[in-house]
Amino acid sequence: MTKKVLLEKPFNIDCESLKDETITHFKIKVPNHKTISVNGGKLNTEAKIFITKASIGDVVILFDIKVSSNVKVSPITITIME
Repeated sequence: MTKKVLLEKPFNIDCESLKDETITHFKIKVPNHKTISVNGGKLNTEAKIFITKASIGDVVILFDIKVSSNVKVSPITITIME
């Protein structure tokens, strides 16, 4: 995923069993930066700054993802491209 797409789009869950869920909280880890806790489904200012500092090939991890029904959601890995 490009940094531009990652910075502009809110996160959605593309899964049939979770299609009506809303992301309420998640943590994000960008290489060489501290883990950030985010409320809602969009990156906060601090997370956006760290994403802009990420290099091509870096793997960003979204984890501890909480949804409106408290269903457990697996971590998501995103490789930075371009």
